[in-house]
Amino acid sequence: MPAAPEPQHGPRISRATLHSLVVDDACGQLSADVAELLHAWLDCHAEDAREADGIRAAVSLAGWACRAAAPPVVDSTPTPVRRLPRRLPAAAMAGALAASIAVVVAMAWRPRPVEPEPAAQPPIQWTRYVLATDQAGRYTFQPVRPGGTP
Repeated sequence: MPAAPEPQHGPRISRATLHSLVVDDACGQLSADVAELLHAWLDCHAEDAREADGIRAAVSLAGWACRAAAPPVVDSTPTPVRRLPRRLPAAAMAGALAASIAVVVAMAWRPRPVEPEPAAQPPIQWTRYVLATDQAGRYTFQPVRPGGTP
């Protein structure tokens, strides 16, 4: 494909996006259509192509180092591990139960509202007589004085 002339004021790809696309392409993680667009962009932009070559070399070197540091794989099929269910000791179960009860009680408990004592109020003057005792201890009715308290 012949190289197209580089546009003077055309759209640009940000450096971060270009680097991300090149790394994904070097790792083989780009879809075919996105990889085609990236290669077309790099064909038209020589500076970006030089930068992409450096990024591809770094990714290749990092992959080689990871493969060299990895231990050799003897058997690739994992063996299933049968694990026994863990049982909690009785003390741990009792502690968990006590903590649960304490949390429920703490969340449900509400202090009783303190009812204020009724303030001393003057008696209402709606009666005309008051029950009183005389000196002999007998009960008698006596009239209430106007304006006085019973």
